[in-house]
Amino acid sequence: MPLDLARLRALRALAEARNGSFVDDFLPFLRGDNTCCRLPSKKCEAEVSVTTACTCLMAAVLTRRLNRLYKSAGRPEPERAAKEAFRTIVDASWVTAGLSENNNFTRMLVLRAAGLLKTSKIITDADLAELKHDGKTIPGIARQMLSDIPASFEVGMFGPKAAIAYWFLDAIDHLEVTASAGQLTALADWACAEFRRQFSYVVANYDAMLDPVAMIMAACVVKRLQRWRTLGRLPKAAYEFLPPAPELRHSVLQLFRFQGKSGIWPKYFPLFNFPADGTSNYCFTFEFLEATLTEFSDSESRLFDADAVLSGLELAINWCNENRFQFSYDGSAFYGWNSGTQIKLLREGIPESWATATIHMFLAKLREGLSEVIDESVVAAWAKSRDPEEWENLIDAPLIIRDQKTTLKTVLEEQILKGIKVHPECPRASYRGKPIESRRSAVLFGPPGTSKTTIVRAIADRLKWPYIEITPSDFVGKGMEQIHARTNEIFGDLADLAGAVVLFDEMDALAAKRDGSTQLDVVRQLLTTGMLPKLAELFRRKQIAYFMNTNHRKGIDPAIMRAGRFDMLLHVVPPTWKDKLEGLRLLYRAEEPELTKARDLLQDFTKDKERERGILDRFTFSETKSFLEHLQISREGAQLSGKLSSWNQDGFLRLVEEWGSKFIVLKDPSPELEEFNEDQGASSLQ
Repeated sequence: MPLDLARLRALRALAEARNGSFVDDFLPFLRGDNTCCRLPSKKCEAEVSVTTACTCLMAAVLTRRLNRLYKSAGRPEPERAAKEAFRTIVDASWVTAGLSENNNFTRMLVLRAAGLLKTSKIITDADLAELKHDGKTIPGIARQMLSDIPASFEVGMFGPKAAIAYWFLDAIDHLEVTASAGQLTALADWACAEFRRQFSYVVANYDAMLDPVAMIMAACVVKRLQRWRTLGRLPKAAYEFLPPAPELRHSVLQLFRFQGKSGIWPKYFPLFNFPADGTSNYCFTFEFLEATLTEFSDSESRLFDADAVLSGLELAINWCNENRFQFSYDGSAFYGWNSGTQIKLLREGIPESWATATIHMFLAKLREGLSEVIDESVVAAWAKSRDPEEWENLIDAPLIIRDQKTTLKTVLEEQILKGIKVHPECPRASYRGKPIESRRSAVLFGPPGTSKTTIVRAIADRLKWPYIEITPSDFVGKGMEQIHARTNEIFGDLADLAGAVVLFDEMDALAAKRDGSTQLDVVRQLLTTGMLPKLAELFRRKQIAYFMNTNHRKGIDPAIMRAGRFDMLLHVVPPTWKDKLEGLRLLYRAEEPELTKARDLLQDFTKDKERERGILDRFTFSETKSFLEHLQISREGAQLSGKLSSWNQDGFLRLVEEWGSKFIVLKDPSPELEEFNEDQGASSLQ
C-alpha cells in the first residue's frame, strides 16, 4: 500500500509546531553552571541533579537546539558551555533520589549524554580520557558495565530492564566502545530471551504478566543488535538466534494495541523504586516512543505504513497539546510537561524539565523519521534509472568569470563539490539538520549539445546522491488547467528532499520573460511568476543541489536567475579542440595505441591552423563524435587512424570548413553564434 504522504506531512507539521518551543521551555530550568534543574525553584541548589541534567543535555543535542539555547541564555560559546555542563555532571555525586552512588541508572544516563556529545563533536576522545568519576574514565565505566551483563541493566530488586539495556547500547554506540565477542553473545542471549518472554505475554494477553513497554524496549535492543550485525560487529554466536524483522515489526503493532484513548500508555511494571521517597520510576510513554522511532523508522520496518501506528502517533501528539502546563514562578511563566512520577507536582500542574526534555526528543525523532520516509518516497517517485556519468570522464570546457579565465569543472568543483561532505558520518539525510553552507545551485546556459544535462548527472554521481530531473512535461502533463496545482505538488516534493541533485531541464518555455518580448499565454506567465517564491524557498532550505538548464539565457526571466534563487550563472561551451583530442577516448572507442595514432594525425592536420582550430572549438561533444564517425565511413579502412592516413591536410581542413558552415549549431555566421559570443561574458557568482 502506498504511503499517505499528505497524512505524514500533516503529522510532521504537528511535531514541528510543538518542538519549536524548545528554547523557551528550557530557559527557566537553566542554572548558572549550564546544567538544568528539575524545577525552577531548584535552580540555586548546590547539588546537581545528574539524571535531570543529562536528560536535558541530550534533548538539546537531539533536537539540534543546543547552540540556540545557550546563546539565548547569554552564553556566547554554546559548545564550551555544554562541555562545562558535562564536566559539572561528571564531578557531581552520582546519586539519584536515594539510589546508591554510581547506580546503573545514573551511570547509563551519563554515558548516553557523553555519547551524544561526542557524536556532536562537543567533546572528544581526549576529553573522555581526561574526565574521571570515582577514578574511572567514561569509556572505562562503559567497559565495566559491559563486563557485567545483564546485571548492569538492573537497579534494585526488579531485575535487568530492557529500557536500561537499550539506552546503554545507544550510549556505547555513540561512544564507540567496543565489546568483546563474549560480551556481545551474552548481551544477545539475554536480549532474545527477554524479547520472546515479553512478546509471548503480550500476544497471549496474559494480563497478570504482560508489559508491552518492556516488550518494545527489548525489541529496540534486538533491532539495534541487528543493525550491528549488518555492520559486521556481531559474531555469529551473537546473532544466530536473533528474532526476525517481521516478528519485531509485529511487536510494534502490538504495542499500539495498549495505547490509552488519551494518547499515552498505562503504567506497567516499574524500572525501579526511588528509596528516598518510595516512588516508582516507570518508562515514560515518550521515552519508549523515541526509542521505537529511532529503531523502526527505516524503510524495512514500514512503521508509517500501518494505520494503527499513525493513529497512535497522532493521539500521542494530541496528548502533548492537551497536557502542556503553564506555571508561574517568581513572577515568570514557564511551560512544559509532567510525567506523573510525583503526583503532587502533577496535581499542581507543574512542568518537569526531564519530562519536557523527553517529549522534545520524541517530537524531534518523529519529525526526523517522517522526513526520511517522505524523502525516500519522493526519490522513488521521481528518480529515473540511467547509466552513471563519471565526473572524472567529463571533458572540461573553458569559462570566463569575473573577466578571469577558468574552466567549468574547476568552478563547479571549487564552489559546490568541495563544500559538500560525503562520507559515512555525513549521510545525505544529515543535510536536513545541517544545511549546505557552500554554493549549491546554478543556471547552466549555452547552446544545445554542450552536455549540460550530463554535467548535472555527473555531479549527482560524484556526490552519490539521488538524481531527479524535472521537465516542462512534469508541470503540464495533467493539463494546463492543473498547472498551478502541479507546480505546488512538485515544489512540495522537492522541499522534502535532503541530499539530492535536482535538474530543471529545458525550462525555456516555462520560465520565460514576462516583459512582453515573447508571446506567452497567460498561464505560462502566471507560472513564471509562481515559480519565483518557490525557487527562493528551495534556495533558503539549503538541503539540495539544484540546477536549471537553458539554451537561451536571454529568454529566461531575469528574476528567476537573481541571487537568492541561484548561486551561479555559468555559460557552458563546447570543449576546446585541444581538450577534445585529449579526451578522444570518450569520442572514439579504441585501444590506446590506436587512440594515440588517431590523435597524432588530428593534431598534425590542425597544427598552426588557428582558423580551423577555432571552428573545431565550436563543435559540441556530439557534433565532434558525428564528425569523426563521418571520417571513418567516408574512406575505406578498419580504423580511424587508417582512414585519416588517406586524407591530406587540405582535404581535412576543407571538410572542417564545410561542417563549420553547414552542420554545427554555432555556424558562422548565425544568430546562434552571435548569441553564443554575447553570452561569453555573462557568467557570474552571485
